[in-house]
Amino acid sequence: MKALQYHIPLELDKSFIIFKEEGPFFPCPWHYHSEYELVLVNKSTGVRQVGDHIGYFM
Repeated sequence: MKALQYHIPLELDKSFIIFKEEGPFFPCPWHYHSEYELVLVNKSTGVRQVGDHIGYFM
């Protein structure tokens, strides 16, 4: 599988943008972009891949 390049829609008058996802899974394909991304997961378990690390989380 090849990673997708995401283009984050930037607004000139904003320092950051917020996305809220709700549901039984995280609907985000493997991707990369030049911006920083912070992800908060309130309650879940599974496998995550960040950079070259793959691991379980609870």
